[in-house]
Amino acid sequence: MTARRNKMWEMLLPLILVAGLSGLIVSVFYAWINPIIEARREQEVIEMGLRTIFPEAARMSAVEIDDLPPGVEAPVYEVFDNQNQSLGLMYYVTGQGWDVFRLAVGVDPVEKRVVGVRVLEHQETPGLGSAITEEWFLSQFAGKDLADPFRAGEDVEAISGATVSTRGVADTVSRSAREVLAAMGVEVEVAVQPTGGAQGQAAARRAEPGYAQRIREALGEDVTLEPAEVWLVKAEEGGQLAWAVRVEEQGYGGPVSVLTLIDPADVTVLGVEVLSHNETPGLGDAVAEPFFLQQFFQKGPQDPLQVGVDIDGITMATYSAEAVTKAVKRALEMVEVVGGYGGGR
Repeated sequence: MTARRNKMWEMLLPLILVAGLSGLIVSVFYAWINPIIEARREQEVIEMGLRTIFPEAARMSAVEIDDLPPGVEAPVYEVFDNQNQSLGLMYYVTGQGWDVFRLAVGVDPVEKRVVGVRVLEHQETPGLGSAITEEWFLSQFAGKDLADPFRAGEDVEAISGATVSTRGVADTVSRSAREVLAAMGVEVEVAVQPTGGAQGQAAARRAEPGYAQRIREALGEDVTLEPAEVWLVKAEEGGQLAWAVRVEEQGYGGPVSVLTLIDPADVTVLGVEVLSHNETPGLGDAVAEPFFLQQFFQKGPQDPLQVGVDIDGITMATYSAEAVTKAVKRALEMVEVVGGYGGGR
């Protein structure tokens, strides 16, 4: 019995050793080859973005940027031709439509324009959002001035049935490009859009309060009345409970209406609510969420109230966050004036 058992082990032991050695070889080989495969795949992606955006590119060099904007991958590259002349910057950025996508973006920092955009990866809906990869859509970004608003349906042609995907790409390109340039000390001033000529002005005046004409008679016909309403809220016994101020500021998708409740005792914020907006679903609409609005609690006129300083922004929704922040700041300033508290706190 013992002899048979020993013979069985003599037969199994080589098999066990071979199996173990084979597994070890496969593991070592995979560990060795996988980085090579990933590096080659990444190089193909880089080439695809580089050659289609900068056909004259001869080389590129990494640019050191200490604080990259959200979604932008390190490094940002400066691209040169064979005469060693700079063609512009190129970087890779992740954005959000209905799903996550990855773009290659080329920017001219001198002219402050987009050079070109290519979609490297996406999970958008086939036949709808997947049209973000098509040339007719991407070509409209080539040469586009970064001072433009990049609004779907206005200066960016939207994809039929895929407005969220359109806004996602337009928002990602414009915001990341402006923020990359800002990180390098190049500021881009976004053009203020007209309200639509005489018709727009007439519509704006129809929305003004009934006493607007008295203000114009006193201060001039050309003055601008920014939308805002101020109420002093009192208890039944007459004590002051709060100032309630409704202010509108321009967001990414249109006006953002913000209601701010302010403590009359020390002129600090009691609460903030976004009453209405047209911000991008899944991005800018986060300004209406408690996690963002609760940051304003107990803020006062003495606080900077600046996104990135004392207010945390929302990834890829800077304009939306700034609109609400400006509205709250303006509400505090108005209460200081109307309530007679005095400025310069």
